[in-house]
Amino acid sequence: MTEQSTLEAGGSLKEGGITLSVSKDALSATVCIRHKFADRWNVERLLQFLDRHGITHGILPTAVHAIFRDNRFDESVVIAEGTPIIEGKPRKIKHLYVYQDIYKSLLKCRDPSRFVHEFVRALTITRDNPIAREIPGTDGEDGRDVLGKPIPWKSPYQEELFPGAGTMLSQDERELLAERDGVVSYDGDVYRVVGVKLHNGDVVPNGNDFVAEGTAAILGTVRSDTVIRAKGDVIVGESVEAASIFCDGCVVIGGTMEGGKRGRIEARGCVLARSVHYSEIQAGQTIFLAGAAVQSDLAAGQSIHLFGGNGRILGGTTRAEHEIWADEIGSKNEVGTILIVGEELNRLNEYLAELKADLNDKDGQLRKARSLSLTLKELKANQGSLPPDKEMMLMTAVRTEWGMRGQAELIRRQVVELESNIRGLIRTGHAVRCVGTVWPGTEIQMGRFIYRVDEPVSTSEFVLQDDHIEIQPLDEERQGPRLLERIHHDDLE
Repeated sequence: MTEQSTLEAGGSLKEGGITLSVSKDALSATVCIRHKFADRWNVERLLQFLDRHGITHGILPTAVHAIFRDNRFDESVVIAEGTPIIEGKPRKIKHLYVYQDIYKSLLKCRDPSRFVHEFVRALTITRDNPIAREIPGTDGEDGRDVLGKPIPWKSPYQEELFPGAGTMLSQDERELLAERDGVVSYDGDVYRVVGVKLHNGDVVPNGNDFVAEGTAAILGTVRSDTVIRAKGDVIVGESVEAASIFCDGCVVIGGTMEGGKRGRIEARGCVLARSVHYSEIQAGQTIFLAGAAVQSDLAAGQSIHLFGGNGRILGGTTRAEHEIWADEIGSKNEVGTILIVGEELNRLNEYLAELKADLNDKDGQLRKARSLSLTLKELKANQGSLPPDKEMMLMTAVRTEWGMRGQAELIRRQVVELESNIRGLIRTGHAVRCVGTVWPGTEIQMGRFIYRVDEPVSTSEFVLQDDHIEIQPLDEERQGPRLLERIHHDDLE
């Protein structure tokens, strides 16, 4: 009796003059029958062969018959095609309080007091009013590979409404509502409604941290060596010097941040300012600058956007998971400027490589144990029994085979899930986009790839392809931060 042997994705085997191969994504299978062995095969035997080796879905009868009808021997013929997934439309959230829109509307405001009051007013909400609402999506359809295994559809963009303190879901759970009067605070994942601590004038160091249980609204400047901690947002009317700001929400600065190499901001939400000099900023979501970032270290969990015609990145290190957008990068003097995109993608790829190496090791042990057990079983069948040491060897080989099969299957499922997560990250786009010029001295890192700019590059985007960083022209229709447009679009269908 012929032993059952199921192929895996990317595998192939040769038997009786036929080569059967499965593509890496397992969405197609091919056979090649050598002409000298053609008389051994017919349609029925070929179909039995496919079934025996696990090709159970998407078999193409016309292609199978054509091999023998048209004498298509000594060539690879696609005889099975899987069913690819059908992408659905992901559920999205329409944000009714968009910080960058409020900020842009107040850019012309030079009165610090008015800037703060207008920003607070724009974030003020009363009970039972909506903060955000769900835009329904549509489900996709699972696929199935030629091995009969389902390929689950899962959108990487599904968004949820999470009620934070002072908020609640509507009865149909389609809207997020204010549970009380207050101001909206957003950390990038959760909205809250909090109170406001209003401070007239500058905040100066006095030996104690400036602490706000909700949002801190400061009409003046945050002076050097001050430490501010807020559970909501921090809104500053004028500038921030070499101070430290830590908050659970967003940081909004009406002026510039002159950090003097000591200024630091850590915000779970977004950070907005006119410009940043010699400072360190970490934002859980996005960083928006209406001007330049000079010799500063910026890091955003999502994207960084410099706009306003003078949105230049000059020196320092700028990191974002998905996208960096600027009017100009570097300078004619070739100031060293480092931009890093896709660090999480790189980490996942490294982990995937480790899993695949482990899987190969387990599959190798499985093949050895299976070969040994088959040999010993055949010997036992021929002789009627085995010596005690060979019987023990057979039992050990069988246990190893079953153990390795279980471990390999567990790792294989992890690989499939991780590859799906990586595809989701890739779909969101990883890019550095520049309306003006990217100057020599700039180094761009995406995942594990590095591109060093040796000559000026204008109106271009650097995008991550499968195995390299590619430069593409940034045409007029595409001159906008795509990721931001997808997340905060007022006309979502």
